[in-house]
Amino acid sequence: MNSCSCPARDQPLSSRKPRCEGVAPCAKLSAVETLRLKRIQLPTHVDELLHAFVRSAGIVPEDAYMVRDRNSLTEGIRDRILKAERNGRSWECWSDSIHTWLFTAEMSLDQSRERGTPVLQVSQFDEEGQLQETGSYVSDQRARWGRCSD
Repeated sequence: MNSCSCPARDQPLSSRKPRCEGVAPCAKLSAVETLRLKRIQLPTHVDELLHAFVRSAGIVPEDAYMVRDRNSLTEGIRDRILKAERNGRSWECWSDSIHTWLFTAEMSLDQSRERGTPVLQVSQFDEEGQLQETGSYVSDQRARWGRCSD
């Protein structure tokens, strides 16, 4: 039962104003909005899995560092990041003194259900944003990542 008397209760959250017009703030809306904002601030589970994958898969050198300043990246990588974000994919970019690597990932819900553990679909791109490799990966109990066999 919806006990909210807010006139905006039937509107999608994205179109609601922070305060209902002419009435006190809706307590349920405030709680939901606060939860949504907290989720935005926290890394998602996929972000954390992608980070663990990149660090443990041995793809980038130990001295590589994560790059978050998009302005320092090539146009090809920036385009790939925008596309990943539009498609709801997580991303991480790494660099050393010579190379840059971009990884994008999403959780494969079907494969995760089948295996009973998270399965990441990971794509790897080079400095120019060209696709180098793509695959599905799973972590074992020792946090070692391996490619899924289909």
